[in-house]
Amino acid sequence: MDAAHLQVEIEKVCPVVAVTVIIPDDRGTWDYVPTPEATPQEIAAADNVIATIPIAVPGKASNAEFLARWTNAEYLALEKKRRDDIANNKVGNAKNWDIVLADELIDMTRQKVQTLKADLVADGVLTQARADEIFG
Repeated sequence: MDAAHLQVEIEKVCPVVAVTVIIPDDRGTWDYVPTPEATPQEIAAADNVIATIPIAVPGKASNAEFLARWTNAEYLALEKKRRDDIANNKVGNAKNWDIVLADELIDMTRQKVQTLKADLVADGVLTQARADEIFG
């Protein structure tokens, strides 16, 4: 979970000043500050959102979850491609890979992520079907 997504969902039932998510997969670290005019019913509804919302954000994955989607053979093919690009004095996919993994949560809808996905298919690192699974 990320704070932006949680805030959108809580604001559907309760007006808030702020929403925080310290550890994305630990509901105990998620919190919100209701506005002064929030009713007890709205606050209870917001508490229910925190208690029941899926931890995984649709279209987003943690770095660990994203990497776990790769088979060893696919990851090895990626690393060989990066090695070959470096040997040929090319940046290749390496920079996009690093930018994508720099975020705490990878937003699969971002243009940079979709470009990386397309490049990995074009380079033969992944099949289109596997790219759709990994980047889904």
